[in-house]
Amino acid sequence: MVSAALGRVVDAGTGLVLLGDGFVAGEGPVWVADQQCLLFSDYRASKRYRWTQADGVTLVADGTNEGNGQTLDRHGRLYVCERATQRVVRLSAGRDSEVVADRWGGVRLNAPNDVIVASDGTVIFTDPISPDYESKRGYPGVFLVAPGDAEPTLLTRDIEFPNGLALSPDESVLYVNDSKRQAIYVVATGPAGALPDRDPVPFYAFDTARGPGVPDGMKVDVEGNIYSTGPGGVWVIDPAGELLGIISTGPHHHTNLAWGGRDWRTLFIVTRGSLSQVTLKIPGIPVPRR
Repeated sequence: MVSAALGRVVDAGTGLVLLGDGFVAGEGPVWVADQQCLLFSDYRASKRYRWTQADGVTLVADGTNEGNGQTLDRHGRLYVCERATQRVVRLSAGRDSEVVADRWGGVRLNAPNDVIVASDGTVIFTDPISPDYESKRGYPGVFLVAPGDAEPTLLTRDIEFPNGLALSPDESVLYVNDSKRQAIYVVATGPAGALPDRDPVPFYAFDTARGPGVPDGMKVDVEGNIYSTGPGGVWVIDPAGELLGIISTGPHHHTNLAWGGRDWRTLFIVTRGSLSQVTLKIPGIPVPRR
């Protein structure tokens, strides 16, 4: 704990509850409210898992094209960043996957990492250069796909390793983690005619001496506080860029986060090998956004 202000977020002494382990590279958690379950990825094993209070962790898909980041839209469709196919896809019940984005300017994407969907259906995703796959474009990017667009819009190429991303409660601010620079940036999303010439604005720099881990996954609560994986745990930062505190996750390299539970006060945390949860006081922004 860094500041007494963290007491507004989580009770002192609250610990993580382990829900499952034995994964290769856990990622992409997303809460499915109408089923009261959590979906999450093991992208290195190319698997998708489901967790419920009653059944624990069960395998629901094997062979996901190294599906990584995941989210839902208001129609209940699942969006997945597929590293192996270098694309973002949308999955609907009983239908084949639909390609949301697989190239920009006629060139294949690198290895899409994380994805969010705004309340109007706009899809935003990060596309870093992965050491596992060739980058024909030659640089990373953060992209936006507005409803009806046939091709993504490049928002910025100036984040070295764009990873987790999140919108503020009013959707006026887009936060993007840069895992290489160990920092959060604010990225402009419009108007389209002004992009991508605006530089990302530094928002917060992490103290790398705090422990293992990098800024990877990120979420925002209803008050606008940012929750990001980072060195030593989950960093809680207020909208003004002040650190409220760090929720310790021990020696594990944690990768991503998701709000869930009936009241959206449960924060699910995935590491490379495990899934845990912690109960917080302030609810997160529901997924999908309404």
